[in-house]
Amino acid sequence: MFCQKCANKLLGDAKFCNKCGAKVNGVSTDSTSMTGNLPASALQRLSNYLLDRILGGIVSLAFLVAIWGLVRVLPISQESSFVQVLNAILPVLISMSFIVNPLYYLFFEGIWQRTLGKWITKTKVVRYDGTKPHFLQILGRSFARWIPFEAFSFLFSNNPIGWHDRLSKTLVVPSNFTEEDVKNISFEEAKKQKTNTLLTIIAIVGGLLIIIAIIGILASVVLASLNSARQKGADASIKANLSSARAQAELYYDSNEISYYGVCTSSEGILSMYNSAAITSGSDVVCNDSVKAWAMSSPLKTNPDNSWCVDSLGTSKEIIGEITPYTQISCSSFNSSSQNPFDDLIPTQQSSKLSGAQICARDIPNSTWDGKSYTSDGSYECSCKNGYNVSSTSNKCVSNNQICSESFPNTYSRGIDPADGKNICDCKSGYAWNDAGTACY
Repeated sequence: MFCQKCANKLLGDAKFCNKCGAKVNGVSTDSTSMTGNLPASALQRLSNYLLDRILGGIVSLAFLVAIWGLVRVLPISQESSFVQVLNAILPVLISMSFIVNPLYYLFFEGIWQRTLGKWITKTKVVRYDGTKPHFLQILGRSFARWIPFEAFSFLFSNNPIGWHDRLSKTLVVPSNFTEEDVKNISFEEAKKQKTNTLLTIIAIVGGLLIIIAIIGILASVVLASLNSARQKGADASIKANLSSARAQAELYYDSNEISYYGVCTSSEGILSMYNSAAITSGSDVVCNDSVKAWAMSSPLKTNPDNSWCVDSLGTSKEIIGEITPYTQISCSSFNSSSQNPFDDLIPTQQSSKLSGAQICARDIPNSTWDGKSYTSDGSYECSCKNGYNVSSTSNKCVSNNQICSESFPNTYSRGIDPADGKNICDCKSGYAWNDAGTACY
């Protein structure tokens, strides 16, 4: 004979249970019928927790990466504030998705009463009467998991009911339980089914350590992938800026008396594309121009040793290194012993027909002639054109950005101070002045 309340085996014709003291109203030789049904065990709940942290994190990660990939595919400017905010918060969202993700539970339990982990352990979520929970109950279960230390509310019972179960008035039971089976659950017996607390703590702590290790591995992979994707996005932006420069340079050529002279530094030329490429690449962009030709190259983020180059011949390609500052006006490399590809654009026999400014621009890139000054031997006395100055390290005309870079590494020019006419240098994006104020790192 067994007690109907605690399932303890009774002694002889006892009228009261010698274990729980309950009055014996009837007897039964079937201990199972006296015990009643029990909710999901602690082992099942722990398995659900671990599996859902892993599988839920993967599902959430796939969803977030899909959103990020869609933004990259759509014709949205990568410099827009929306994309910049998305890039900033994505790592945070991905990390949170592995720690706790209410939307994962809300989706699966709201539709099927079971998460991926519960499908594996053959359990499901029900109301106290065995029916499917309402949406608000699933919502409460899902967001109750944000409660600090909620995961430890399962520690002290073999058939536990966590805080998110109690708050939402739901249960996790074996998936084959009918409504009648749920109604016959013995909560008193479930509370008394004690387990080894030490083993439970060890199991949960061990599980948490495993989850932390998995999160660390996946996070490193994900962040590396995101960093690579960001670099590819930056390269796409650089290529788009330089592609726009080709069209703008032709407009400048037509409006500047059939000359590319000054196209690199003029606001009506490709200066804005130059600045955008410099900011995106975080490196020095080289742009050279003359009367009949120009070329610009910008280092790529995915491979800083290579650059994307465009020129007045219509070239648009990746090159090794960069074009030679001040002199090279083609993406195709050449040296003094080989023919300059632009020699045919300014034939020697036509040199006498060129103006002094054109000859200065041909011989000294980024220079011009004031129309009246000559050297002692009768040659044109060339001077740097507006926006350029003589380099401190070479007898060449260089832009204000190049002067800043030569004087203070990793800087660019913010323009000329109208008060004293001096070049204002500042650190490039991602760099800061050192304590001595001599360079940016």
